Amino acid sequence: LGAHTTIDPKQEDVAARFAAVCGRPPDIVVECVGYPGMLPEAIRLVRKRGQVLSAGGSYHTVTFTPIDTLVKEISIDFSLAYEVQDFAAVIDAIATNRLKPQPLITDRITLDQLPERFEALRRPSGTCKLLIEI
Repeated sequence: LGAHTTIDPKQEDVAARFAAVCGRPPDIVVECVGYPGMLPEAIRLVRKRGQVLSAGGSYHTVTFTPIDTLVKEISIDFSLAYEVQDFAAVIDAIATNRLKPQPLITDRITLDQLPERFEALRRPSGTCKLLIEI
């Protein structure tokens, strides 16, 4: 889908690898996991005067040291959901071929297969998006 490289945070130091690939820290870090510790990590990774966008919901308390954001002069924004016009824009982009979601679709399943496939999500796999055919 156009990515030139990937970084596995379990195998590599994310900041060092990103700097090696791009020559500098990221301008924007999007935290979309919601896993405890990811927001402070995003703050650590983003460049000075960069932006952190948190779209990963979590019910856990997240702590970070405000001075870390102040010294770097970063902005942190939170996003909860989509608005109606966002769906319209995506539908239009797909309809006019500006967006091609097919490479993301890893499998097509029936409703009968759904419980089994949900259970399979407990294990690592290459599944990205499933289409449920009704």
